[in-house]
Amino acid sequence: MRPALVLVPEESSAVSAGRHAQPLITDQRRAARANGTGEEGRLRPAVPWSRASAWSALPETVTRQEIRRMSPVDTSPLQDRLEFARQIKAASNGELLALMQSPRRAVIVHDIVEDLPAVFRADRAGGLEAVVHWKVTGRSDGGTDTLELVIRQGTLTASLEPTHTPRLTLTLGPVDFLRMVTGNANPKILFLRGRMKARGDLGLTTRFPTLFDTPRP
Repeated sequence: MRPALVLVPEESSAVSAGRHAQPLITDQRRAARANGTGEEGRLRPAVPWSRASAWSALPETVTRQEIRRMSPVDTSPLQDRLEFARQIKAASNGELLALMQSPRRAVIVHDIVEDLPAVFRADRAGGLEAVVHWKVTGRSDGGTDTLELVIRQGTLTASLEPTHTPRLTLTLGPVDFLRMVTGNANPKILFLRGRMKARGDLGLTTRFPTLFDTPRP
């Protein structure tokens, strides 16, 4: 099992002195100062629509290589779609939840959005034209990421900046989202068990996930 992700706070002198530094996520006052909000306990919200800005949100004392090495998931669907799905399958729910409440969430969600058009099956969509919003809850700041998927004329456009009124809105937690988009969870079962909520065109709920070629890890 890979070691759990521990983010080192800004002031890392404790590490150099041989003492254990407190994780950034538990150092509320320091997070508030870095955040600029003055509100203890609130971390700076992620900026998921830019991969570069998402990486810039990570603490300077933690390198990309260190995060990837310490995380249960050290790749992305843009790098290796099948390996990404296998790592999601092997990780525990707790590990995935911690990952999706860490600064790396913004990068992972961004990469999933970027990869969706590549796995979209236009032959299965036929003449379907629809706007679907995927709401992924469970951000560390209590917020939600909204993925907007626009299906029009046999093509898919995906964005993290919604601008259209959705025909269907799907809401689910971060762990179920990761498992579903990687073929590790059945969307029909998630819906029937109430772990994925749907609002709008319910007839599209079960058809929509079949429009993508998810990996078979």
